[in-house]
Amino acid sequence: MRATTLVLACFLFSVSLTAINAQQPTAQVQLDCVEESIALDAYPGAESNTTLVHCLIANPTSGEEKVEFNGSWGQIMQIDFVDGHEFIIPAGGEVEANVSVTIVEGSEYASHNFELTAEVLELNGIPPVNTATDSVNVLVDVVQFDSYSTSYNSPLSFTVVLNDANLNTWDGITIQNNGNAQSQVSLVTDDLSDDLGAHNLSVVIPVVSNMIAIGDSWNANFGVGVLETATLDTSDWEELDNGARRLNLSSTIGLQGSSDVYCHECSDILDVDIEILVVEEALENSNDENDENEDESEVVPFVGFFATLSVVCLAFALYRNDTRCLDEK
Repeated sequence: MRATTLVLACFLFSVSLTAINAQQPTAQVQLDCVEESIALDAYPGAESNTTLVHCLIANPTSGEEKVEFNGSWGQIMQIDFVDGHEFIIPAGGEVEANVSVTIVEGSEYASHNFELTAEVLELNGIPPVNTATDSVNVLVDVVQFDSYSTSYNSPLSFTVVLNDANLNTWDGITIQNNGNAQSQVSLVTDDLSDDLGAHNLSVVIPVVSNMIAIGDSWNANFGVGVLETATLDTSDWEELDNGARRLNLSSTIGLQGSSDVYCHECSDILDVDIEILVVEEALENSNDENDENEDESEVVPFVGFFATLSVVCLAFALYRNDTRCLDEK
């Protein structure tokens, strides 16, 4: 009798649980965000490095739901759930859930994704019998910006060798890429060419434009030469003790970055001081002649010594030969 009663009680308990589960609705949640993609600036001090993503969380069931709102993102982003992480949503209702997205200053030019997720924690005050989640991916584009700094050792120093342009010395400026992407930087030397042209000189630039990687620098070297169609007149230049002529002048070098890209704290003009030395051909020739004379003077004593030694040896040989002849007689 007791065994029968126990079996009957277990049966009734099982039936009651089935009835309760049958009455508990299945949890569901819907997450929708207005912005599927956003673009943010990452240059220092940018006000446009932050934006709001507007989302709606809906409860399509006939019961009240407690929903958790969360997400996952990379280190270049800072996410703030403006309206909180948990929401009580009535049956058939919806709530706004806005998210503030901020890009870390200096982030590299690239595209990233972050994921937002809504998950039902409770349905009618108890954990749901099923797992109910919904997710949205938002694309974040970091906008490219240029930023570069320039430096040089003042003054820029150039030597022009009149009898051999291959011996000319060069100098240049250094351009550092401080932007968030590889950047194309070009030199604009119109003003420098005009200033040199007034003295019948020209600027020689082997590389006018160069692609600079993030954090890298370009040593932009160039030289100074004599205009082919002009005669160089250095009569009013400063004359140095070694016979060279020196000209000092000030000019500007222009810089041009990538087109259609914002350039943060970039200077389009670099003021430069320049020193130009011109070495006359006569100085080079006289030095060569002096070197040759010095070489010849060093060889003569050496040859004279061997000549003297040869004469002594010949005389000694003749003396011995004469002595032998007298002995035979």
